[in-house]
Amino acid sequence: MVISKGTIKKFRSGPWNGHGFNGFYFASHPIFPPILVHNEDNSYNIGYENSNYLGMTRVTLNQSGIVQRYIMKEGSTQWDLMYSTPKDLCDNYGQCGANSICRNYKSVICECLKGFIPRSQEAWSVLDSSSGCTRRTPLNCQNRDKFIKVEAVKFPDLINSRFEKSMDLEECKAECLKNCPCIAYGNSNFTSGGRGCLMWFGDLIDIRDFIEEYSGQDIYIRFNTKVKQEKETGDNPGGINYFWNASTRLAISEYYLEEEKNYKRTSLPSPRLKTKSNSQDLKASNVLLDNNLNPKISDFGLARIFGGDEISAKTKRVVGTYGYMSPEYAVDGTFSTKSDVFSFGVLILEMISGKRNRGFSHPDHHHSLLGHAWLLWNEDKALDVLDPRLKDCYVESQVLRCVQVGLLCVQKLPAERPTMSSVVFMLGNEEATLCQPKQPGFFIERSSIEINTVMSSDVRHSQNALTVTMPIAR
Repeated sequence: MVISKGTIKKFRSGPWNGHGFNGFYFASHPIFPPILVHNEDNSYNIGYENSNYLGMTRVTLNQSGIVQRYIMKEGSTQWDLMYSTPKDLCDNYGQCGANSICRNYKSVICECLKGFIPRSQEAWSVLDSSSGCTRRTPLNCQNRDKFIKVEAVKFPDLINSRFEKSMDLEECKAECLKNCPCIAYGNSNFTSGGRGCLMWFGDLIDIRDFIEEYSGQDIYIRFNTKVKQEKETGDNPGGINYFWNASTRLAISEYYLEEEKNYKRTSLPSPRLKTKSNSQDLKASNVLLDNNLNPKISDFGLARIFGGDEISAKTKRVVGTYGYMSPEYAVDGTFSTKSDVFSFGVLILEMISGKRNRGFSHPDHHHSLLGHAWLLWNEDKALDVLDPRLKDCYVESQVLRCVQVGLLCVQKLPAERPTMSSVVFMLGNEEATLCQPKQPGFFIERSSIEINTVMSSDVRHSQNALTVTMPIAR
């Protein structure tokens, strides 16, 4: 099934899989099971059987390009909407570009398939994935390629595909493997244990996955065995994978939180235009974990708003938490979205080191945690920032990237810090090339009296973060 506007595809389902159309969830509803009729001219007709339902149903295509199914219960005179499609962004044709997958349940819905990288890193850094992805390493076509199983997805568009009705899954794999242009395969029909072979050639377009719906099928995507395999360390709260994922999710949360706050403060339909917001108190104690250990940012009592044309604003009363404030805000009262970026950078360095920025001490110098991390970075000893408790479960490239991103966020000048959308991209794409961080804010050694006071008070008890609060009427 395809919905088009002129010559432009707006939505498409996958092929018939024996129960319904792949990726088209309401085509196989149990109340109205579909009936597919294969005509002599190789065309197909589809109808719906009324399975003991004492009522009526109709399917319509409205002026907005939405397919809707209505039912009218027995004795009623009103049509009730049963379901409709497209139902979310991932149903839009080619939402994420070629060789990528759309996952509607994630904060950033588009990601490249394994073995692929963004065609345009600059575009993806601002959440524009329309350019799609390209292979990280070309296929070698010498029978050393392997296949990755991607479960429960809507199959790619069949523009460049081939169908073999009599092949089972193993025969399909062998046929694809010996045919170099073949980049993916899968069962076309999953009845009776699976039969029929679909093979794809060229770019894979319009893939989405499903979590709880039965309309997705498994596809096997070809990749070069030379593609670097990531070290498996588990996703437990004590492992570096957990930290890596938490950092990325926190960055995404901060970025989309800013977008959501902007949207709620304007009646305009666009969520990204007229106002910008600044948390002013992004710190460790304001990051909470849900039941799945996903970080969530909380406490916006000190948040400030400034107009869409303003780059920054200024206040005479500085509020927030020492140790997380940006230098321009702490000294001059100047704040912007780059102030929150600074606070996020402090959070990253605190998470990976297991130490607080405020109250940090080191026997060889009197710098804060930010200065300590920057010194180690310039000495090519950035791994020394890592919490010793993680020494047996980390991926070196991930640690170095987290330290580098953290240092980029805490640079002294706001103009040199990345935007939150860039931070999301840098943490989510290990192939992206990053700039070298410059001197962080507050890169000045404290007095020995202050350090001794901190060291003596940091031995037996935890240190509470001090918040400067200004009451504002609401």
